[in-house]
Amino acid sequence: MLFLFLLTFVPIVIAKNELYMGFKVYNVKLTSQEQQESLHFLKADVIDYWIKPNFKYDVTGLAMVPPSHFNWFEERLEELQVEKEIAIEDVYEYLSTKESSAKQKVPSFTYNDDSNETDGSDDEAENNLTEENNVTDKDNGVNETEETNVTSEDGNGGGETKETDVTNEDDKTEEINAVTLTESDEDDITFGFDYYYRYSTLHLWEKNLSTKSSWGFICPGVNINRNFNIDWSRADSSSSACSHLYAGTEANSEIETQLIQSIIHTYKDRISMYISLQNGGGYISYPWQYEFAASGTFRQNHLLAMEMVAAMHDEYHLDVASVAYGDRASGTSSDYARVNDVMYAFNIDIVRRGSDGVIVPESEIVDVVEDVWRAVAVAADRLIN
Repeated sequence: MLFLFLLTFVPIVIAKNELYMGFKVYNVKLTSQEQQESLHFLKADVIDYWIKPNFKYDVTGLAMVPPSHFNWFEERLEELQVEKEIAIEDVYEYLSTKESSAKQKVPSFTYNDDSNETDGSDDEAENNLTEENNVTDKDNGVNETEETNVTSEDGNGGGETKETDVTNEDDKTEEINAVTLTESDEDDITFGFDYYYRYSTLHLWEKNLSTKSSWGFICPGVNINRNFNIDWSRADSSSSACSHLYAGTEANSEIETQLIQSIIHTYKDRISMYISLQNGGGYISYPWQYEFAASGTFRQNHLLAMEMVAAMHDEYHLDVASVAYGDRASGTSSDYARVNDVMYAFNIDIVRRGSDGVIVPESEIVDVVEDVWRAVAVAADRLIN
């Protein structure tokens, strides 16, 4: 029995935020079902909904809008009689403030060596690794000896020096010295759940880094959760490579999509549950998302999800995905799993944490992880037993 998970934590904040300079985030509070049904008038390729507004569940949406569309968006709000309310004046300043106040922790790297063991917590710890290989080329009469010395002067990997001596029959000697990695690439890494792992560039990003489209090197990335071959590129999707909802050049065009598809097709007789885990909303939902209807396994999914919700400390809404999000979406992974006979297919959108945005405060990451795991554990136990 297998359980599959698709993790789409979105959005994630990292170091370089200049792309969002001058962008605003609007609160979108719907006060009628008519406004909900007219939500498509507030959507465009360049507008990114961090959280979709939902009248039924009284969820206030968050829409990130570029300067080029301020007037357009505010005019549409007025037409729909939705109150204009700005949540964040400048996304760049918002992210920069978050970045500067975040804890800058670094994961611990450790060597498992018979002669010396360290947990990477001591700044003066030193690890030495020596490897010697002898290779003989019978055809050319060349003997190669390779010696590698790795020295870590701190707990984070330090520098690496690689020395290679090559000797042939003419007594020619070549010595190569190279400084390479600044981080140890050991398998045994202590991974923490109480802070974000950061890179040198990763902004508010919800796509991969594919460059397959004709605009790929200017606007890279495909939204994997719009790339599956289920009602592909119709609802809540875009054909523009620069959109956060870009569905790709064709259905299943991305290697990530192909991998999940391959697993589902290969093991479909053994897969009992599929979960797509995302950030923002506070829902546990199930297919369909591509249309306003429930799948044939509606009853089974709803009953199991009720147990999952009951096990969680935070309050989660439970519904058909298209209803929970207040909108249709094509090409999602959970719909693809269900249409390929996976009995239970869920979307878990974690509750909104913190006072603004959808960036989970680092101090609450562990609470979120533990709460989600309660739901997953209940579902797994029910299916196993």
